Amino acid sequence: MHCQHCGKALPEGTHRFCPWCGQEQAAPAPAPAPGPAGQPLLSPEVQQQAAAAAAEAKKVAANVAQEVQRALNDPRFREAIPGRSLSLVGLAVMGMAILISALPWFSGIGLLWSVIMLAGGALVAVIELRNGGIQHGALDSIPANLLHPLLPPVFAFLVTVHAYLQFSLGVIPLLWAGAAGLLVYDQVQKAKLAPDSFGRYFDPRLAWYGYRKYIVVGVTICLLSLFMTWSASAGHYTGGFESRYSSYYDGYVSEYNFAKYYWPGWDISGRSMSFAFFDVAALLALVAWSAYRGNGTAPSWFNHLGAGLAGVAALFWVLHIGTYLGVLLFLLGLGLIGLALAMIYQGKQTGEYDLDHLMGKVRK
Repeated sequence: MHCQHCGKALPEGTHRFCPWCGQEQAAPAPAPAPGPAGQPLLSPEVQQQAAAAAAEAKKVAANVAQEVQRALNDPRFREAIPGRSLSLVGLAVMGMAILISALPWFSGIGLLWSVIMLAGGALVAVIELRNGGIQHGALDSIPANLLHPLLPPVFAFLVTVHAYLQFSLGVIPLLWAGAAGLLVYDQVQKAKLAPDSFGRYFDPRLAWYGYRKYIVVGVTICLLSLFMTWSASAGHYTGGFESRYSSYYDGYVSEYNFAKYYWPGWDISGRSMSFAFFDVAALLALVAWSAYRGNGTAPSWFNHLGAGLAGVAALFWVLHIGTYLGVLLFLLGLGLIGLALAMIYQGKQTGEYDLDHLMGKVRK
């Protein structure tokens, strides 16, 4: 089988996108329906009800997304923002989260990361203001080598990682989630609209194609496992004074007992383990890597980047190996990612073991 655009031979299996030129191929003919011997897993009535419920849920989600997008793109709202950039609003929300976390009764990302994110956010703000046509002497004084065009999307990625690690019910986590949502939404929209941006190299649909689907599923399992228990602290005793009756003194005396109180340990989630930030960053980068649409211009090392990112996640698991449920579930996700990468490196974008083929066999 050859590409319909560049004419080069495609690797074994069916392909939606050519790995050489990145162009989308014509959709293959639909597979024939199962014969009379095939027994449906669900009755037709249940299938119709499930389809109707899914369609209604999809419609509600689309309406909500449309309303949110309309509010974010409201001209009156945009005119009130310097440079009409939503990223500046996201940076302001992130700065608010960092400043509030400095209060003694709040927790945050730590002093070092706070300084890094504030400094990076300032550079992103300069880029957004410049791109929005804002002219000021202070903006022109920033060295050009510090204002790389890829800095805003990379910074949005870092904010997303912090938002995941901070995710819970509380003021600070909600602010981080809002900052990540605004930054990611704005940068994705700009990547789509600008014809010369990095967005032309990525297609989210490609990440859900063939064996690449296992990468997304495996990353999802790994990220969910980090919310579970990965370790536990040991319990400990503390001392205290206690009274007892003494026949020698014919009364009660007070003495110090070094093991009067026992404090049990507590569970530690995967997000609290050391190097969790780099693990989450590698997992999210794997999803972006699986959505990459090659056009023949990618460097040779980019094809091995997926294995390197999976290696970072595997090293995190090795450093914190144990028998807790979160650790075991993380290993399952790593297995799916490894299977997908092994098939992709063999040139098999799809095959008899990808999810679509397996589900087709189940339905028969």
